[in-house]
Amino acid sequence: MRIRSFLFAAGVFFLIGCSGGGKTVEEKPEIKLNNRTTAKEIDASRTDASRTDAFSYLTADLESKGIGPITALNLKRRINKDLADEGKAVYTRLCTACHRTDKKFIGPEMKGLLDRRTPEWVMNTLLDPEGMIEKDSLTMKIFKEFNNVIMPNQNPTEEEARAMLEYFRTLK
Repeated sequence: MRIRSFLFAAGVFFLIGCSGGGKTVEEKPEIKLNNRTTAKEIDASRTDASRTDAFSYLTADLESKGIGPITALNLKRRINKDLADEGKAVYTRLCTACHRTDKKFIGPEMKGLLDRRTPEWVMNTLLDPEGMIEKDSLTMKIFKEFNNVIMPNQNPTEEEARAMLEYFRTLK
C-alpha cells in the first residue's frame, strides 16, 4: 500500500513538473522573510538551478518550535556519533522514499536543516506531521510549496526522532 501511494505521488509530481502549463516566468517580488533576508537574495545565493521558490523551505526560521510535545530541547555541542548512526538508519528506513539529504525531492532536503529550523520544530514535525500541517503556519507554507503533499506519519518513537535529529546535525 505504501509503495502504491509513493508511486502515485511520484507520478503526480512528474506530470506537474513536466507539464510546464505554458506559464511564463516572472521576476520574484522583493519580500522580507523574518526580517533576515529577501526572496531575491535567497535566489541570488543559490547555485542549484532547481531552487527558485519565492517563499522557500530554505528560508530560516530559528524561532518557531512548532506545535507538539517537544517544547524545549538542549543539544550538546558535540555530536553523539552513535546516536547519529542510529538516526541515519532510522532516516534511511522511514524517510528516503520522499527525502534526500542533499536536494529537494518529494519533500525538502535534510542538509543544513538545523541551520533553518529549531530542534524542537524538527522533532515535532517528525512526531506529528499532521498536527504541524494543521496548526503551524511555517509548516503550512512548506506544505503548499511541496504541492500539498502530506508527510505521512511514520510513527517514530521519540527516541528514533531524537536519533534522526542527531543525524541531521551531521548534514552540513
